[in-house]
Amino acid sequence: MANWSQNLLRSAVTALAMMTAAVPGAHAAPETAQDLAWGETLFYFFQRESVPAITRLMVARQRGELSHHADEAELVLGGLYLDYRMHQHAGQVFEELLANNAPPKIRDQAWYYLARVRYESGLPGPALDALARIGDKLPKSLVAE
Repeated sequence: MANWSQNLLRSAVTALAMMTAAVPGAHAAPETAQDLAWGETLFYFFQRESVPAITRLMVARQRGELSHHADEAELVLGGLYLDYRMHQHAGQVFEELLANNAPPKIRDQAWYYLARVRYESGLPGPALDALARIGDKLPKSLVAE
């Protein structure tokens, strides 16, 4: 699995931990999922079974089963598409996140990964434009990259 996709998952799990910690009385571990579909996706992802992870996310999207983890799920889905060099699909996922006014931490990650999509697609100008739009909420693990 690519190093950047591991960083993507780490960022999603960190975001999940932060959201869980913000809920009064919540004592869940960072890996705890509030949506069953998200938990199943993480299971497949950690087993390195990308196709079942993608399939589960797509079904969960269609059924509206990601009420608590929709943005993180979209980041992971886009990352999985990138693993398979499906740049057009990955770009669409990240652009939809940006169009839907994702929270700042998710938005900055979406800009980062959209820049990667554009760069890997041979579009350095648009990649630089995307990098310029990243705010100050990018996880430290991605800042170094």
